[in-house]
Amino acid sequence: ALVERGTEVYFPLNMPTERFEHPGYHVLRVAARLRADVPMAQAQTELDGVAAAMAEEIPDYYQERDGSPRPMGIASLQEITSRDVSGALLMLMGAVGLMLAIACANVANLFLARGTDRVREMAVRAALGAGRRRLIGQLITESALLSVVGGFLGVGLAYVGVRAFVMLSPGDIPMIHRVGVDLRVLGFALGISLLTGILFGVAPAWQAVSVRVTDALKESGNASASRHKARLRHTLVVAEIALALVLLTGAGLLFNSFVRLQAVDPGFEAEGVVVFPLILDDQRYTEENRAQFSRLVLDRVRTLPSISHAAIGVVTPFLYYGDTHCCYQTSRFAVDGEDVEVRASVQPVTDDYFELLGATVVGRELTADDAGRSPWPGVVTEQLALDLFGTTDVINRTFELRDDQVIIVGVVSGLHAWGLDQGTRTELYIPFENLGAGFADFALMVRTAQHPSAAIPALRDAIWQLEPDLPIEEPYIMTSRIAESLTTPRFLTTMLLTFAAVAILLAAGGIYGTMLYSVSQRRRELGIRVALGAGRGKVLGIVVGQGAKLALIGIAVGIAGSLALSRFLSAMVYGISTTDAPTFILVAILLGLVAVAASYLPARRAAAADPLEALRSE
Repeated sequence: ALVERGTEVYFPLNMPTERFEHPGYHVLRVAARLRADVPMAQAQTELDGVAAAMAEEIPDYYQERDGSPRPMGIASLQEITSRDVSGALLMLMGAVGLMLAIACANVANLFLARGTDRVREMAVRAALGAGRRRLIGQLITESALLSVVGGFLGVGLAYVGVRAFVMLSPGDIPMIHRVGVDLRVLGFALGISLLTGILFGVAPAWQAVSVRVTDALKESGNASASRHKARLRHTLVVAEIALALVLLTGAGLLFNSFVRLQAVDPGFEAEGVVVFPLILDDQRYTEENRAQFSRLVLDRVRTLPSISHAAIGVVTPFLYYGDTHCCYQTSRFAVDGEDVEVRASVQPVTDDYFELLGATVVGRELTADDAGRSPWPGVVTEQLALDLFGTTDVINRTFELRDDQVIIVGVVSGLHAWGLDQGTRTELYIPFENLGAGFADFALMVRTAQHPSAAIPALRDAIWQLEPDLPIEEPYIMTSRIAESLTTPRFLTTMLLTFAAVAILLAAGGIYGTMLYSVSQRRRELGIRVALGAGRGKVLGIVVGQGAKLALIGIAVGIAGSLALSRFLSAMVYGISTTDAPTFILVAILLGLVAVAASYLPARRAAAADPLEALRSE
């Protein structure tokens, strides 16, 4: 099958054509259903036998230079479908898991404080005859009820969030149209909420009923919490900060990478360029007809007053982007009679191609007079020049491409034709007439002085005047296409930044709640300090210092966790290391400032309290 995304009509593949029968035409995808009793390993073994037979029968196309068969891989449909996005989805799932862990730590902290405050209440209930099991059941029931109510509210937010997720999706996530909040999601969300409430309600409940009744009744309601309870709450806050830092670091790395990616120079001037993908029917057009038609199209389009340049290529910049390669690739190069192991794409293009793009070419570009010359004139990328000759000073040097001689007339540099993150590739540009007419599909590229969208109708009419029945795919404007190629990194960056922002809010809420509770527990102590002459600045420093200490510990733990986990982002970042020091430092400073700000409000409240009121309340 020869199928791309967005296919709406399927028809029988006409195999007996010159193009499909060529042994070097490697663009078809073969699908098969294995018998139930055949494992993948056995199928791969059988396919290896086919590869060996093909290598023996057609060695030029199916045999490696060392004589071994060119491998043929097999993969499940599920693997093929999810391979390109599995890493991104796993990253998002990990981010959601970190947010859940932060939320759970917040819930545990709140329940712990709530259980501490209710120790006296539980002691009174126990003194009146309530058993331990009944008290624990009451507290867990309350926690579970709160969790279920929170779960329902969360499902409502999830419904809005999922719709936003689908709208922001880059379009390459399989089955994205099936994503939604259904009964399974509802059941899972409520189940997690209930489980969270029960798990994090057990410890506070046990703590509240484990105190001896007489001791609890003797203690004042505002007595300071024990060191053990305070240490547990502080540990939860440290965990929140550490988890938030991991999320924030990942978001910072992706954001930094996205900014660098946007700043990449594509190596050509994209403004004002429009591309028309064209497909000529194999049954109606021979190679000679296709070459003639391409020349007629160029001549007609170049007469339009708004068009300054026009060119044709089998593949033009950003016609495809990402890991997709040109349909004609070869490693059959030889220099001075010696085979060179280089795999490169061969790009047939017409004259005016590089001038239209405004690409940097040392030497000269291809001209209309180059068609049919022998040896073939060719323009190579710097990478191909280095791979073939070890230098970029290669003008007028020759090499063999299969059975043809090629003389290098120009070297193009810095051309990011397959994506801003792909860099320059090993590519050879040759006259379109020498090879391009062998392809039924190619692309017309023009540069216009007016707005590109305004030139599209006239260009369509010019093509249809030559071939009224020719179907024309949706043309694309180069600047829009480049922006489209950044959709996936933009989506991942946006999602992770959103998660990181929520994580920061949760962590700030956890710090604020802990400091506020700590101030209420230390009210008498702080009142005595003020009564003995401690200034309000001193009290402010005590509380903020405690919060800053927790933040520093959490940041240190978070940095260690980020260093361990950030390597999983290596395939998703561009132009930056996953251990980028400035990103780590900025993230740590940001989270530290948030922690200090969250501690400041309770500290200010403690410093403003009347010491006499604090002492009188005891």
